[in-house]
Amino acid sequence: MQRAAPALAIAVLAASTGAQELPRWGAPARDCLGGDGQGFVTFQAVLAGGAGRFHVHRADGSIEVCDWRDGRISRRRVEAEGLRPQPDERAFFLDRHCADARQATDGEGRILGWFAYPACRP
Repeated sequence: MQRAAPALAIAVLAASTGAQELPRWGAPARDCLGGDGQGFVTFQAVLAGGAGRFHVHRADGSIEVCDWRDGRISRRRVEAEGLRPQPDERAFFLDRHCADARQATDGEGRILGWFAYPACRP
């Protein structure tokens, strides 16, 4: 089922996610999600040395923190609480669940997944 997002959520997503930044985090987000088609990933921060931190939100409600550095996952840990996604956060999904999701591709044009917002769930 595809749902339309609130206009405000899309505006915030577009404003907070420069066009150059979205492709940069597609591959790391996909790695952190690890093939979980029911979950999604939210981008949290750029870390020292150009690494990234992501929250992996699983369908069962569990949340993992995933640090990605030098082309691989450098650290993963489960968090018990306090990391619920905000409606205006950037989110990455393996499948397109909303009509307004933006395609994430690699440098060769292969689809990695879809950028949207946390409410865009299966």
